[in-house]
Amino acid sequence: MLVNAVDKDKNLIYATLVTGAIHGSVQLLPGGGFIYTPKPGFTGKDKFIVKGTDNHSNSVQTVITIDVTLNLISPATPAKPIPTRRAMLPHEIPG
Repeated sequence: MLVNAVDKDKNLIYATLVTGAIHGSVQLLPGGGFIYTPKPGFTGKDKFIVKGTDNHSNSVQTVITIDVTLNLISPATPAKPIPTRRAMLPHEIPG
């Protein structure tokens, strides 16, 4: 069921996935949202089709198009100390 989604007769509308995305996977969420996960390395446009249906079998289909872009931000990783050995540098450092 879509949250707060009703037709003109006040019937609740339920969403179902008609056609999945070609370049990724789609998961419909209970409240009406969705999670789209692209295939590794994919960028560009992708689409999928969702159907909204009331409890009287009246329905309408909608094409959802997504533009997938490259994410250049790497996930945060905790800093770990790198063990090193102390050593003397054979050169003077000016300053």
